[in-house]
Amino acid sequence: MVKIDLTLCVGCGTCVKKCPHGALSLKDHHAVANPSLCVGCGICTDYCPKEALDIDSPLE
Repeated sequence: MVKIDLTLCVGCGTCVKKCPHGALSLKDHHAVANPSLCVGCGICTDYCPKEALDIDSPLE
């Protein structure tokens, strides 16, 4: 599952456009993840210009 750092997210929407699963959306000018759609692939983290996204490791 993706984690979103709301202090870094500027709501640009890049992650929403790049997510192949449609798991991200924008709400109140920040990215929001839908846990039932997010598969933790990390594609969104590769494209975030502010590095506001990270993948939650199942081992944490």
